[in-house]
Amino acid sequence: MRIDDVVDTVCSIASAEASACRDSALILEAAGRILAVRCWLDAVEVSLTRQLVECDPMPEAHLAAASRSTRRRVDDLVRRCATADKAPGLADAMAAGEVSGEHVDIVGRALAGATPDVASGLLQQIDELIPIAAASNPDEFARAVRQRIHRLEADEGVSRLERQRKATRLRCWLDRDTGMWRLVGEFDPVNGALLAQRLDSAVDRLFAQETPATCPADPSGKQDHLRALALLDLTQPERSAAGRPETVVVVDTRDLDDDGHPLVDWGIPINAPFAAAKEYIARSRVRPVIVDGAAIVDSGGELRLGRSQRVASAAQRRALAALYPTCAIDGCTVGFRHCVIHHVDWWRHGGNTDLHNLVPLCSRDHHHVHDDNWQLVLHPDRRLTLTLPDGTTFTTGPPNRNVA
Repeated sequence: MRIDDVVDTVCSIASAEASACRDSALILEAAGRILAVRCWLDAVEVSLTRQLVECDPMPEAHLAAASRSTRRRVDDLVRRCATADKAPGLADAMAAGEVSGEHVDIVGRALAGATPDVASGLLQQIDELIPIAAASNPDEFARAVRQRIHRLEADEGVSRLERQRKATRLRCWLDRDTGMWRLVGEFDPVNGALLAQRLDSAVDRLFAQETPATCPADPSGKQDHLRALALLDLTQPERSAAGRPETVVVVDTRDLDDDGHPLVDWGIPINAPFAAAKEYIARSRVRPVIVDGAAIVDSGGELRLGRSQRVASAAQRRALAALYPTCAIDGCTVGFRHCVIHHVDWWRHGGNTDLHNLVPLCSRDHHHVHDDNWQLVLHPDRRLTLTLPDGTTFTTGPPNRNVA
């Protein structure tokens, strides 16, 4: 973007804000312009940081002080500069207001985790990735980059998984200020996913009926607290044979391969080589679910429980997990495993614990429904209509697990 363009864009944004308009189209147009300016500022920040690195003996410390940033953010910014130098086309797109610094960071992380040959191949494809970045949010772009990396890896990711397993770490120390023990770790995709599944299973087992009095009110803090308690429970000697985590395997009769056979989604939320996928499945309790688009054919149990119990059964949770990759509210990216199962017709109002009355909601949206008068209607094809208190209505769906 030229300076004149930036000035004009900022003036148009300010004009829209000052007018206090109630025209959603004008507001969304201003939001798009804000994004363009933010991308341009990311590019300017990269350019200035690059210049500082060349002329200042302690650029990170001085930049952190001048911008009132953390050293971690400044270190990330320096790495962004290095990525921009390796992929000048991407840097130009950022300067034009088309892609953000987050998009550049995604490429940087991909390059850092790849072998030299794969990194070189990815850089050769940068011109193809730029329009994808310009049309995608960071999460969507990250998936596109991971797919490119996967195709470039001649050994189907085996060497990458080996490097990740060698890099597995867990630090444990006593924080002298708080008196609390702290654990910080990172794990390879297979073992990390298994650990997350074990923690989620333990949370469900321990706290499905009630939560302990020690839980904080903040939804995010509450989940962190429950996972910590679940970890403590899993490390008790009597829990050493707590069992394998459950993996939901989805067979969609509408999703066919080239030979007309249904494709199988093995429920692994990672890009992993086939050998790792086999290991993941071998160490899990496999629960198959057969679906027909957004309709459940079989999930291994009764899906209509009526008023016999309030909490969704394991078969119902498996069915919902097969349909919904995230919270059922359109645009929410909170993963299914972090959601609660909500009765659309509330239980306390006489609603049944039947699959056609259940949807996954994240803690924030669940709060909106129960406390802020959000009204939900679940249609027979699992389209979901949301009506806000001001009468605004949105209808989305049916769910599509393939967009996660």
